Amino acid sequence: MSKLLYPKLALSNIKKNAKVYVPYILTCILTIGMYYIINSLAFSETTRTLRGGDYIQVLMALGTFVVALFAIIFLFYTNSFLMKRRKKEIGLYNILGMEKKHISIMIFFETLYVALISLGLGLLFGILFHKLVLLLLLRIVSFDVQFGFEILPSAVAETIILFSIIFLATLINNLRQIHLSSPVELLRGGQVGEKEPKSNWLITLIGALSLGGGYFLAMNANDGMTSFLVFFPAVILVIIGTYCLFVSGSVTILKALRNNKRFYYKPNHFISVSGMIYRMKQNAVGLANICILSTMVLVMISSTSWLYSGVDETVNQRYPREIVTETTFYQKTEVDAAPFQEAAQLAAQKANTEVSNELYYEYIAGGGLRQGNNFIVDASSVQNYNQSDVKMLYFMPISYYSMFYDDTVSLKDDEVLVYSVQHEYNGSTLGIFNRIYNVVGTIEQFDPIGSSAANMVDSYIFVMNEEQFDWIDEQWTRLNYADDYTPEMTSVSFMYGYDVEDDYDITAAVTHNMNEIMTNEITAWNEETQETDTIAWINFVNRNYEFVDMQSMFGGFFFLGIFLGSLFVMATVLIMYYKQISEGYEDRERFRIMQNVGMSRQEVKKAVHSQVLAVFFLPLIVAGIHICFAFNLIRLLFSLVSMTNAARFMMSTVITFLAFAFFYIVVYLLTARVYEKLVSEK
Repeated sequence: MSKLLYPKLALSNIKKNAKVYVPYILTCILTIGMYYIINSLAFSETTRTLRGGDYIQVLMALGTFVVALFAIIFLFYTNSFLMKRRKKEIGLYNILGMEKKHISIMIFFETLYVALISLGLGLLFGILFHKLVLLLLLRIVSFDVQFGFEILPSAVAETIILFSIIFLATLINNLRQIHLSSPVELLRGGQVGEKEPKSNWLITLIGALSLGGGYFLAMNANDGMTSFLVFFPAVILVIIGTYCLFVSGSVTILKALRNNKRFYYKPNHFISVSGMIYRMKQNAVGLANICILSTMVLVMISSTSWLYSGVDETVNQRYPREIVTETTFYQKTEVDAAPFQEAAQLAAQKANTEVSNELYYEYIAGGGLRQGNNFIVDASSVQNYNQSDVKMLYFMPISYYSMFYDDTVSLKDDEVLVYSVQHEYNGSTLGIFNRIYNVVGTIEQFDPIGSSAANMVDSYIFVMNEEQFDWIDEQWTRLNYADDYTPEMTSVSFMYGYDVEDDYDITAAVTHNMNEIMTNEITAWNEETQETDTIAWINFVNRNYEFVDMQSMFGGFFFLGIFLGSLFVMATVLIMYYKQISEGYEDRERFRIMQNVGMSRQEVKKAVHSQVLAVFFLPLIVAGIHICFAFNLIRLLFSLVSMTNAARFMMSTVITFLAFAFFYIVVYLLTARVYEKLVSEK
């Protein structure tokens, strides 16, 4: 026997089965190319040298892991479709005298051809389109386009190693199936799953409870920290519920439809329901996969586009002025704005610009556990507590609030005003250090301290009179220093912010000058007070710097959402395509019998559309329901990064869903034609 027989036979088999092999090879090529691209972005010198490149590389490294995991699961999954179509052909080879070891050699060459074609064209695709994708990333994060062409050897090597292992694993799995199956089982491989599944009320109940539990967690989250803690449990419950209800609940519903005589005994309903019910076990997993992938696409693209579109709003909310200096003192010092104002004027003068729109105030900051309207600030004494009860508290004397916001307000010793940074403070009193204050009003307009707007937990700013502010300072300092406390110690911080000409280079120069001047000022203060630790901490914030960093981070998220969304869309399309091919081949004989007993071609076509519609649009509808219930959870989750514009998120979600639904309909129309053509063939 010629040594070239099996390689030629393998090549011939691929050509003859082009309808199933070509989509599989294209998927492999695209997945390999996308893995190379994101791996290159994660470790290339180009992205590392960008401002904010650290954020981008971390996100791309995360994306590399996701794509690798996706490739392993998805290529195994699609290979199972391919092998199912081939089993009858392989069984025929076996019956005609070809031994299983010879079939294994043939399968080896088929896998080798697919691997070589996929790796070669996939790497070529990745290398050619890497620059285009990099330009898209640079465009999203608003960086200048860089010239040059880069091929990362490490990315090439990792891609080859990963996908060689995947192809080897699929080959081993295919050979295992062939060697464990008899020729008769191979010949009947296309009919596996035809046995009518039984309704399993236990699985249906588990699915309903899991889905209900996931929805309950999503709907009952009421702040950012709670949403962060329940996000992954909710996702896992929804995934479990989706699979259980598609696998068992769908059978239960179809059998209920079959028991409805008025509905069932119509030609199109009869064929659709009976056809789906007998193969629902295999259909259900595919439908659940499509549903989960669709939900992932919708969540990623809608949320990341919302993040990206809200960068300006988030930065402006966190940083009320272009340049902010936050200073914390260890020792009590006569703190006023004069030294900061003089430093700012001098720093601006050196950069040929002017200071405007000043804002400054003293404050005390610390964390506390909220129990009703009382706050326990000695967190170490609390053994068991709910993380969502941790709040950040800021206290500010009324003199600064009056100076910039409302000079008509006066407060008694037991009165405070409150400003809520994230969620409304709904208490009528404030209890802290065994003293009760009455909340006599809420502040509607306020430029919050930059660090408070960036907190992951709820933050509240309380305004009180000078005497009570000093008392809070004394209590907090005693708590912080315990046995080392002396009356000279303090926990007060000072925030000074101002605007200059809104130009990146100018604000950078002013920030540099301000840093230099204030460092010298701090040295002078220390020498004057004979203390080396008078100033505990000083931080300079440039809003333009923060904007670039945040744009890099949010833009990276948006890019990753588009990238992974495209990958999942490709997976969804291929699952749909393979599913319809499998359905078409399996239904062809059944429809042929129906036509032989008098069913017209038009009735066949109507029945086809009825079944394909039911199969295709159920995952989309369920994905839409998932998104509706997840809306509150995702909105609260992103409040942790100061994204609070729910209306914009709603618009982003609706637009994403409509765009995806349009794409979904196009795929339906294309696959319905393939299915109809297969079942109508003579």
